[in-house]
Amino acid sequence: MNRDIQAATICKRFLKSSKWSTFSPTTQTKYMGYIQKFLTWVGNRAYRNLEFYHFEEDFLKSQRKNPTNHNDMIACFHSIFAWAVKKRLITQNIMDYVSRVKIPDADLQAFTEHDFEKWRAKYPSGTLESLAVHIMYYTSMRQSDLRNLTMENFADGWVRYKTVKTNVPVDFPIPPRLAEELNYWAHHQGRFFLNRKNEPMTSRQFCDWWRYRAQKIGSSKSAHTLRRGAVCRLINNDADRAGIKTITGHKNLEMINHYGAQYDRLRLAEITAKLL
Repeated sequence: MNRDIQAATICKRFLKSSKWSTFSPTTQTKYMGYIQKFLTWVGNRAYRNLEFYHFEEDFLKSQRKNPTNHNDMIACFHSIFAWAVKKRLITQNIMDYVSRVKIPDADLQAFTEHDFEKWRAKYPSGTLESLAVHIMYYTSMRQSDLRNLTMENFADGWVRYKTVKTNVPVDFPIPPRLAEELNYWAHHQGRFFLNRKNEPMTSRQFCDWWRYRAQKIGSSKSAHTLRRGAVCRLINNDADRAGIKTITGHKNLEMINHYGAQYDRLRLAEITAKLL
C-alpha cells in the first residue's frame, strides 16, 4: 500500500479496471461526469488527507438541491474506493461515513392517467410526442431504452428489447392502445428519436426535448415518472410483483417494492382523509 497515493490516481486506475467494465454504458457516462468533476476538485491531494466531511461540506454541497444526483455521486465514489480497498491501495473507504440525502415524496411523483390525457390532448396520435408517451406509459420503459428503439422492437405483436442499464431482456405482448399508436409508424425506418443532426438523441438531448414539451402542458414531471406511474398502476391492479419485474426489466424487486410502499402509503392516506 502506498500511503501517499493520490485520490486522482485511484480514480484513473479504477477506470482501467475490470470493475469499471461491469457498469452499463449509461452508468459509465454518468459516473465519468462525476469523476471529471472530482479530478478538478481534488487536484494532487493524497487520499489519506481526505476526510468524509470534505465531501459533504465541499465537493457534494452544491448537489444537495438535487437529492438523486447527490446520492448517485455517493454511490459512484463508494464503488471506486471500495474497489481500492479490495485492491489494498487504501485501508478505508471514507464514503462509508458520507450521508445520503433523503429523497422527498415530490421527487418520487408518478405520471397519472390525468397527465396522460393532458399530453394526448396537446399532442395527437402520429406525432413523436404521442409515440413517446404511449411507449413509456404502456411499457414502463426507461428513456435510455426508448432512445434506441426502432419498429423492429415491436415485431410480431411483441415488445422486445434488452435494457441498457441492467442488460435484462424484456419481451411481452404489445398492449392494445400502444399497438394503435404504432400503426402510425408502421413504415418508419431506423430509430425514432433523432436530434437536429439526424443522429440518435443523447440522454441530455432527450431530457431537454421532453422538458420543453411538458412545459407546454403546464407539467414539470420528468419522463421517468411514466415508469413509476406504470409500476403503481400494476400494483394498484394487484399484479404480482415478480411479474411486474418481467415487464419493467428491473434486476430485482427492491425498487418495485420501494414504489409499492410509497403508493400504498399515499393510497392509505387518501382513504383515511375521506373520514375526516
